[in-house]
Amino acid sequence: MSRPPINPEGTVLATSANIKPLKAEYLRPPVKTTDFTSKKLAGRLYAAAEGQLLVADRPNAVGGEAVAVEIPQLAAGRKESAYGVRFGQLALFGEGDSLASSELVALKSQPITVAARGMLASQYIRSTGVATAYETVGVLRESGESVSHVSVYKPEVITLDNYLWKNYDTQPMAKLETALAEAAYSLSVLHGVLNMSHGDAQAKNIAYSSGKDQPHFIDLDAAKRHDGLPFESADAHKLSDIEDFLRFQPQNFTSQQIALFAEAYQDYSTGMAHKSVGYKDILDVAQKSAHQPLFYDK
Repeated sequence: MSRPPINPEGTVLATSANIKPLKAEYLRPPVKTTDFTSKKLAGRLYAAAEGQLLVADRPNAVGGEAVAVEIPQLAAGRKESAYGVRFGQLALFGEGDSLASSELVALKSQPITVAARGMLASQYIRSTGVATAYETVGVLRESGESVSHVSVYKPEVITLDNYLWKNYDTQPMAKLETALAEAAYSLSVLHGVLNMSHGDAQAKNIAYSSGKDQPHFIDLDAAKRHDGLPFESADAHKLSDIEDFLRFQPQNFTSQQIALFAEAYQDYSTGMAHKSVGYKDILDVAQKSAHQPLFYDK
């Protein structure tokens, strides 16, 4: 591609010479599956030619070209949540080399079926208006059965590992307690309002936006909807989320901190239609997970 990227000093992460649309119908979450599996979306991604970029809601770029240039400093403060993710600026050029759009993005290489599930789970959460998740810009077809999912980079989104994992032993107690309460609120909304579970609810995958009073979720490719599931199965998924959050830490929480989390989860879930996980259930899970705190990506 002869046209220079907008940031000529950066490493070119990806290029595409033939942008195609990813129509809204492919991003419509299925209603009959619990794990957001969609043969329609997966089939569209498999059918794309290697090196082709499919974009959502960017009609001026269709038929044009794309350049993604790395901006390493965007990864600051996102070391754990950014595992396997590259950050940069995506420039989309339409007809006549006109700049159709330029935005900061995150690119994550994944198997097609995994990327498709995460995209649809994210789209479902965003459609509810009660929580947020990553916004799909497009999908870049790679070799074999892989794609790079391209999402909008949100500088105001702060993952909770910044408070619970990094320098946790020197963090002010107020910050730790705020992060625990935020996690409890986020999971209670996910479980009680959205009636779903995350599947990998580590602190690095739960965030808040400094500009919105809403939970923000990341890495949703293992998420499940609970509609139609027996209550026992749904509760097991909820408790698994809570166990993931409490277990995947660099340290054991104190009993007082566990109690704060459990009380906050119960307080926020009061009156929700699908409230079923109780205070004692959370304490039991905390007791089980407290013996072996872990600190790695599953």
